[in-house]
Amino acid sequence: MHMSEAFYELWYSLSDLQQKYVMKRLYTPTKASAAEALGIQRVTVYKWPAKVEEALAMLRLNMVEGAWEALRTASVKAAELKAAGLDVEDFDRQQGIASEILDRTLGKGPLHGMDEGGKQIDEVRVVYVNEGD
Repeated sequence: MHMSEAFYELWYSLSDLQQKYVMKRLYTPTKASAAEALGIQRVTVYKWPAKVEEALAMLRLNMVEGAWEALRTASVKAAELKAAGLDVEDFDRQQGIASEILDRTLGKGPLHGMDEGGKQIDEVRVVYVNEGD
């Protein structure tokens, strides 16, 4: 079951902090404990609009899809952080970061047919976890 378009619209209407709260709230017993875990005052979460709790309810209906959506959101932030490394003052670090970005974009690296030393390999061993269980 996929999350509905309504969920995605709702999810992206939340602030980053509200999204973090919703994810934390999945695993905490109360609003107050989720707020404490995030280091914010509990009165803050009680003042948020009902759409925050609505997103939580929808997410609980389909936690797996919600987790993937949270990872997709985080991956955009991770990409921005990686790209920001291109602006560091150390030229050697810039070169390393640029190479890593290009390698990943072009499908090179240890997970795409190269060993840890950067040497091209002809085959990739695939291991299936829990196969036959």
